[in-house]
Amino acid sequence: MARKFYLTLFLLCLLVFYFEFNLSGQSDYYPLNSGTQFVYEVKATQKSSSSLPQEQILSAMILHLGPASVQGKTVTPEGRYIDGKLAGVTFVADDETGIYYYANQNSNQKKPVVMNPIQYLIKYPVQTGSRWKQQSSGFEMVNDRKLPITLDASIVSDNEIVSVPAGVYVKCLKVEMTGKLPSLNGGPEFRISNQLWYAPGLGMIKQVQTEERLLSAPSSFTMVLNLQKVVYGE
Repeated sequence: MARKFYLTLFLLCLLVFYFEFNLSGQSDYYPLNSGTQFVYEVKATQKSSSSLPQEQILSAMILHLGPASVQGKTVTPEGRYIDGKLAGVTFVADDETGIYYYANQNSNQKKPVVMNPIQYLIKYPVQTGSRWKQQSSGFEMVNDRKLPITLDASIVSDNEIVSVPAGVYVKCLKVEMTGKLPSLNGGPEFRISNQLWYAPGLGMIKQVQTEERLLSAPSSFTMVLNLQKVVYGE
């Protein structure tokens, strides 16, 4: 029960950080239309040197809501559901620098909290070879607490062919984010790798993320997310 609780929190954090969309027209890799629902299957696998692999399958849904304002900033809220239950809402902003999460509101908060630092999802221009750095945190599934990390992000392709339960998509954008925390004073080394695919005119259709703890009590956590279906609002 406790493992599922922490996995749910981890999944929510990933969903908060990694879903991208565009409002300015510079990219159509995540067009935002009010009422659209994206339903994903999430397969999570935990491995360690001291036990057998553990696997869990969850359902995640993203619901695009109408435009809103947070502290005078125009944003678009996205409701996030895990196994049918509302887990929180994120608020996305778009300006000349790129697309980023500006604020977040979980189920226990009465109003949105502005993120510091903001979490960039993609920086302009949207083209192969674009790179940026992102301050983030992670490793709570392979460590007893979150650790801060700087991710190296890049657009590695705009011509991917991707097959998921919802269909086969061509000319997809592929984004990679990687990071490493070196070993200090004989402690463990941590690595993270995240790959995301976006279909033009649709949005994010696939994600594969792996977090690893090396050297001391080696373990890993892998999450594979595949788009199952899209339901369009009226």
